This record gives sequence, C-alpha cells and structure tokens, in this order.
Amino acid sequence: MGFHKRWISREQIVNRYTNEGIQSVIDWVNNADAIVSSDSFSSDFTDLMTIARKTTTTNGYHRCLSGMIDREIDKSS
Repeated sequence: MGFHKRWISREQIVNRYTNEGIQSVIDWVNNADAIVSSDSFSSDFTDLMTIARKTTTTNGYHRCLSGMIDREIDKSS
C-alpha cells in the first residue's frame, strides 16, 4: 500500500463544491493520507475541517464549511 498525498488549492475546493457539493469536498479531502495546501484559503479550510469536526454536529459541520466556501466565492465575484 502506498502513501496518498493530496495537493489542494482554493480553485479545486471551489470547483468541487460548486459542481458536486460539500460532501464531495469533505470526502475528497478526507480520502488522502496527507494534505498539502497550496494557498492560505485551502490551509485555513483544512484547519477548519479539523476544528469543526470536533466541535459541531454534522449539520453544523457542513454549514460551517459551506459558509467558508460561499464567502470565498462571493469575494471572487
């Protein structure tokens, strides 16, 4: 078995969220053995995933992560 390292970026997170939804983003990030963030947004997003998973309900977790991505999309528009 190999070690699966995933490089993620803001663009990948936003595109996956827009096309497939928050659960797809969560599964995609969690499916790797290690995450390498290529920008501050993706780094902050993975940090929030870790914190929110420990402190909120499933609905709260999804809302929290979706909200962060939605704010990023709004900033870009």
